[in-house]
Amino acid sequence: MPTIPAPTSRLVLRDGSTAGVRPATVSDRDAMRRFFDELSPASRRLRFLAATTASDELLERLCDSGEPPKALTLLVCRQGQEGMHIIGVGSYFAESETSAEVAFAVDDRFHGRGIATALLERLAVYGKGQHFEYFSASVLPENAEMLDVFRDSGFE
Repeated sequence: MPTIPAPTSRLVLRDGSTAGVRPATVSDRDAMRRFFDELSPASRRLRFLAATTASDELLERLCDSGEPPKALTLLVCRQGQEGMHIIGVGSYFAESETSAEVAFAVDDRFHGRGIATALLERLAVYGKGQHFEYFSASVLPENAEMLDVFRDSGFE
């Protein structure tokens, strides 16, 4: 089981297109700020449980994947006209030695392409390497897409 995330790996989306998946680093802070700022208000509300964006403190936490036993953020990136841009973010934060909370956000233009599902699967692999026995998540009842990701994941 991997305990430290590998460099960028390939992800095939449901539509057959591809993206790269890699751990977040401190140099991703500005790109991650843009990613969250560009989400629709509805997507920000579903991600943050309020119509707000990521705080500076949260961005710092998300961009620090140096200690996978405590926290890990994976980014899904694609090459665009203006260079690489983030289209998905998935994270876990340890709550105890055996559990972590997970959260996801996906660019509105890429919903339904399997990004959150793929991030959950990869985080589960890394989490198992950190001896997590389960993940938890706070999800609004109207967030049917995210509830489906968890329900269809195959995990209890």
